[in-house]
Amino acid sequence: ADRAKAVAVAGLILWLFPDSSTTPAPVPTRPAMGSDERRLAVVLALALAFWVTDFAHHVSPAWVGLAAAVLCLYPPLGIMPQKAFADMNWGPILYIAGILGFAALVSSSGLGDALAVGLMAVLPLDAASPAKGFAALTMAGMALSAAVTIPAVPAVLSPLAEDLARASGLSVEAVLMLQVLSFSTLLLPYQGPPLVVALGGVRFADGTKMTLALAAITMPVLMPLDYLWWRLLGWVP
Repeated sequence: ADRAKAVAVAGLILWLFPDSSTTPAPVPTRPAMGSDERRLAVVLALALAFWVTDFAHHVSPAWVGLAAAVLCLYPPLGIMPQKAFADMNWGPILYIAGILGFAALVSSSGLGDALAVGLMAVLPLDAASPAKGFAALTMAGMALSAAVTIPAVPAVLSPLAEDLARASGLSVEAVLMLQVLSFSTLLLPYQGPPLVVALGGVRFADGTKMTLALAAITMPVLMPLDYLWWRLLGWVP
């Protein structure tokens, strides 16, 4: 199903945004790595080494990423030129900070608990119908990500995993994995901070066109394929 979604993404990009140029773009020549690029390569290699060996040192990957970011921004290392700070687009940075702060607020203020209680009251869960629970929980995660953005979805749904599993007839592991299936289906680009950064100079309207088209394919086609695949693997009854 993941491969099918990748094919759908590629197909939608080619269909919605076809290349209108008549002449092929010239292939740029790749210059040799400069000293700043070599230093950046060393920092990235160290970060990757710490990430793949976290089972031994137990340092959170987030702290490793933060340390690598600090090294990249540290002026004496010269990885990022000082003029880059003046030209930096602070919009996406402030957006991500706001989204992550909002997710923390949802988790610590009790709003997440209130949303979870409300979900338990309205979701049509039936232990005798796991397929119905699969669909209901997926749609609930999508609705939550539209309301509180992706980072806050696990804060709301994860504490209820056992109760949701009992009510839906699914395993706890399946309920937790369903969160990824649900919040990976975006209706609007703002729901995913990395997507907002990746859009860069792309118009928000074009990003919205892409996310809505992908959701229109995912919900009626790819999600049932996911359920059938999980059932084949024995993850759902």
